[in-house]
Amino acid sequence: MELRVFTDLEDPELRSAWARLEDAGACPHVFASYPWVSVWGRQFAAGGGPLALVGYSDSTPVGLAPLFAKDGVASFPVNFLSPRGGLLLSGAAHHDAFAAACLGLLHERGLRPLLRGLPVRSASFSLLERHARGAGYYVAVRPGRIAQHLDVTTTWEEFLVTLPKTRTGKWARQIRRLEREGKVILRGVEDVTDMDDLVTRFADLEARSWKERAGTSIRGRGLEAFYGELCRSLRDAGSLRPYWIEVNGRMIAFLLGALYRGHYAAMKTSYDEEHARELGTAIRASY
Repeated sequence: MELRVFTDLEDPELRSAWARLEDAGACPHVFASYPWVSVWGRQFAAGGGPLALVGYSDSTPVGLAPLFAKDGVASFPVNFLSPRGGLLLSGAAHHDAFAAACLGLLHERGLRPLLRGLPVRSASFSLLERHARGAGYYVAVRPGRIAQHLDVTTTWEEFLVTLPKTRTGKWARQIRRLEREGKVILRGVEDVTDMDDLVTRFADLEARSWKERAGTSIRGRGLEAFYGELCRSLRDAGSLRPYWIEVNGRMIAFLLGALYRGHYAAMKTSYDEEHARELGTAIRASY
């Protein structure tokens, strides 16, 4: 196992290895993909820097740890916007060697791994926990958040049939109530020409929601630049999937998400409180 260290996310060799691993299906989720991590690094890694570790076997990349180092700590790009971390792993025969090499290098450099956001059933969690003690680390595992995940393996229409009629009937009534207010249109990525304008419209809508008062809106947290750059990056990668509802041409709700290898991640959602009664389930039923 040859382990190479990269401290520049724009390094052509790193980008090539990352792309090859993603193409091979080695990336566990969008939050470990290059389009996401590169934007996250530029927006949130102030005072620290990338420490991407790539494992090679016969010149072929077989593993990548997208880490950032700051104040003696190495961590995944995880914060309130990026809920998960993880390794990119290809070729099961190399998994253990790669995890051991990464942890060994961190120990040699005096870096303490703080590997937040690892799903407990993931290969990344199992590997890192298994090899941490061998690298000289004391291991402390603390439970975190529970992800809201809906596994739909059929079409949406087939999935709806499996739900109680009381629930789907309520959805239908709420949609009809919304339609009585005017012309309802569900729009998506094909209607986007300007990403900055789209994010501005989303931020304007959030100003009419409870998130503005709570200080968790896009504008309240000063995140327009982050979401604008992220949308451009995900669009270029073919993963961006925003949806929004308009009534008589006015946006009243949005869902900003990404579709990555068969999984849809809802990154940001909000709605106009004036329509809270109708939108509680109408968005899900329409989407």
